[in-house]
Amino acid sequence: MQNARVGVAHGNQLSFGRLQGVAPAMNWDNAWFPPAIRPRGVDVAKLAFFVVLLVAPVRSAAASVPVISGPTTFVISDCNDARIPLRFIPGGSLAPIAIRTKDIVNETPKGAPVGWSISWDKPLLTDQSIAEYQTLGTLNGGCPLAGTFDVPLTISLGGTPPSSAELKFTLVRIVDPVLDAPVSVMLPLNIWPFGVGGFDESELSIPLRETSYGASVDGIVAVGSELKNASGELAGIMLISQPNALKLGAGAGANLGMTLSQTPDPGSYTGKITLHAPTLKQNQAVDVTLKVRVCWVFLLVVIGLGVGLGYLVNVSLRQRAELDAALLEGLRASAAIAQRAAAQKDPAVQQRLINLAAYLEGQVKDATTTKAVDDAVTAAQSRANDIETMANKAATDFGQNLARLRSIVQPSEVPLDDAIDDLLASLKQTLDRIDRVGTSGDVEEAQRCLQQLEQIWAKGITNALRPWLVQLQSALDDLGPWADANAEPELTRKALKEELLQAYAISEPGKLVQQCDAIARQLRSWVTLTAPGAIAKVFRVAATILVRGGAAELGGTISSQADDIVHEAAGDQDPLATVRKLAAIRTKVEELFRRSPKASGDLIARLAQGDFSGAAALLVGPAPSNVAPSASRDVGPSREPLALVQRLQTELRDVGTPPAVQPRLLVPPQLSVKQTVRIEVNWADTPVPDEQAKWSFDPTGNAQISNATAHGTDMIPLKAGLLTIIFGVSEFKTAATTYVGDVSATQNYRQISKQGRRANFLISGVTALITIFAGYEIFVGTWFGTFGDFFSAFLWGFFGQFGLDRLRDLSKSIVSRPLT
Repeated sequence: MQNARVGVAHGNQLSFGRLQGVAPAMNWDNAWFPPAIRPRGVDVAKLAFFVVLLVAPVRSAAASVPVISGPTTFVISDCNDARIPLRFIPGGSLAPIAIRTKDIVNETPKGAPVGWSISWDKPLLTDQSIAEYQTLGTLNGGCPLAGTFDVPLTISLGGTPPSSAELKFTLVRIVDPVLDAPVSVMLPLNIWPFGVGGFDESELSIPLRETSYGASVDGIVAVGSELKNASGELAGIMLISQPNALKLGAGAGANLGMTLSQTPDPGSYTGKITLHAPTLKQNQAVDVTLKVRVCWVFLLVVIGLGVGLGYLVNVSLRQRAELDAALLEGLRASAAIAQRAAAQKDPAVQQRLINLAAYLEGQVKDATTTKAVDDAVTAAQSRANDIETMANKAATDFGQNLARLRSIVQPSEVPLDDAIDDLLASLKQTLDRIDRVGTSGDVEEAQRCLQQLEQIWAKGITNALRPWLVQLQSALDDLGPWADANAEPELTRKALKEELLQAYAISEPGKLVQQCDAIARQLRSWVTLTAPGAIAKVFRVAATILVRGGAAELGGTISSQADDIVHEAAGDQDPLATVRKLAAIRTKVEELFRRSPKASGDLIARLAQGDFSGAAALLVGPAPSNVAPSASRDVGPSREPLALVQRLQTELRDVGTPPAVQPRLLVPPQLSVKQTVRIEVNWADTPVPDEQAKWSFDPTGNAQISNATAHGTDMIPLKAGLLTIIFGVSEFKTAATTYVGDVSATQNYRQISKQGRRANFLISGVTALITIFAGYEIFVGTWFGTFGDFFSAFLWGFFGQFGLDRLRDLSKSIVSRPLT
């Protein structure tokens, strides 16, 4: 019988055998004996011949050679329950009692040793008519590998002595092919972005291997299916096998190539393939997960592109836009400082503010960072505040200083006497001129002139009043003295002389003016109301004595002089001149007395003392013979005061000339473009040179001039911005800066504004593209075109998505993800 797992190849494929009683020719020298038991010194051939002679009788007892009566070739596919049914005919009368397997020889490869063997059951008689026996063989010691093996057997026969016979059959080990295929496989597929360039089919391969190591698998094909996307919907892409079938040798492995009907979009797909081969007992299914992604190189490219665009937008363009905005703000700040100059009346303050605006504009142009612009603007605004504060303080100080000096020469409570006021007229005129300069707005120039005036102020007042004091003292000396010291006019004359001495010793200008004013007021009242009447009374008393004493003519003349005194005092506004006229009349009266034939030294002495009544009494009485004529009264201090007045006038000239106002350009701090404006030169106290004037501008060509002279020119500004006007004539040269038009019309402002708009436009363009692309990727997966879809997409672009700051906020959740 035949085992189900053993295949039998029919046919008498009996190997060679030995015929009983026949010894085949052989080379006994080559007969194999183990070296350990080979007899030494014995001829091997003779020994073998002797053994044959001994065995021949025994072998002759057996009948003919045993043969295999059943199949001679057995095929094994499963070693677990392999049974080999061997049928044979012993060929003699002796029954077989046992079968043993000799050394099995491998045919492929030839002669390779094996590690397994076959054990046999005791032979049983199955057909007595033909003396046929059967035994079952069982594999032990392992399972043979796939191949063909020659299995030699030794059959032990009964009898005495026992004998044996040999048989040989062929064993073929075949193996069912086993295809090792994964139950599920994940296939990564790298593609080019946007479906450009297709994909690499070598990545779509499933690893297969034949694991029986004994049989090959031919004609392996895969039946694919349509892929499904992550949501379970059919993607319309077929997973198909390569056209050529795959063949696997025993124990060999290979990749089964697959392909797709079209290039899929990036994402995750699932599908199933069925593996089929003719030699396989059943088909095998493999679940395929396809991870389609754009090649990682493009990820690096996109990241690099993001880095590049991020630097361009977030660093370069953003800094450029911020810098341009700061530059525009800086230019506006510069223009604002220049406009603040228009509120100032002082040209020097205006020029400082405009020059500060020009300096700030230069700083802004050269700035490379927003911090530099902010620092420059902050510093300039602080400096502008300081300039305005200093200007206000200078105006306040000027007003206070001017009022202080004016209060000296022009007190507000009670006006100075006209005589003193006339003496101080030059200083008052200088103050008025300086006041006009300050009132016109040129406070700093006025303050400069006032400071120069203060340097000569005290000496100027002293030298203006002291000559008057000296002259008044001389006039009072010429008018007096008078006999009665306790009566007018001597009482006031002596008081005035004492006050004159006190005033002359005063060095403080204010007190000196007050003292001189008090003297002048007292003098004016005295010479107008008191002194003329008192002097006329003295003269009339003397005239009366003369008339009564018989000198009627002289008395009448003196009486007429008394009338002249009253008349002269009433018609003169200058008290000092009045004193001098009164003194001249006294001198004339004294001269009348001296001409008298009775004049004597005693008479002249009385005249010098102002005792005109005593002199008249002496004149009408007997003349003393022993009195010599005395010196005239003209020995007083009149000569010394005259020299003093001359010296004081020289000192006054040495004080120095009053301060002069410097020439300057009168330029408005703010001008309009293409509107004619008159630029004038204020020469003030300086003579106008009779030479050709030169006018120029910086920047050159930003203005046109006409009717240019040394007094001024007509100018038409052509461009907005800072404009410096330069004027020169002879050796004099000056310049003034003004601001033309609005800052937004300047070339720098327009250029920087254009750069800022370009940078912001580029930023907006980049962010718009990012917004559109991101919105498309977000909505395309669920897009059906309903009203809700349209409205959602519209809101995405409308509310807050379009903008660099918004995109930066949206990206925080992405860039802050932890690394895994």
